[in-house]
Amino acid sequence: MLEQFEISKDEIVRVPADAMRRTVEGIFRALGFSDEDACQSADVLLYADLRGYDTHGVSNMLRIYVDWVQSGATDPKGEWRIVRDGRAACTIDSGGAHGGVVGPAAMRLAIERAKAHGVGIVNVYNGGHYGAAAYTAAM
Repeated sequence: MLEQFEISKDEIVRVPADAMRRTVEGIFRALGFSDEDACQSADVLLYADLRGYDTHGVSNMLRIYVDWVQSGATDPKGEWRIVRDGRAACTIDSGGAHGGVVGPAAMRLAIERAKAHGVGIVNVYNGGHYGAAAYTAAM
């Protein structure tokens, strides 16, 4: 792990995952995320923490996401849309939405297209940080 992300053993605080999930979802809702998007974004962060990817979990990324929403860099109500569409591939304009919402949606589209055409390719632009890439890879 990178030194700047290490936490000394005397500073570590362990929080039950269900309590952390409720708190993180509440923060996203307070920022203006829909219930569904708050749950999805929290899921990505907790996925990272529960697997030991501390760099992309709650303690390191949530405060950055809050800053981005409050500064206008991320739109909590951002509407993503497909702007180019082919059979096996498409391109999504994120509309400034949070990557923790758009990334999993894009992967679901890629999976659907792969099942139908043997390959699924989804390009995404105009969005924010996706969180732990392992989340979408595991899908």
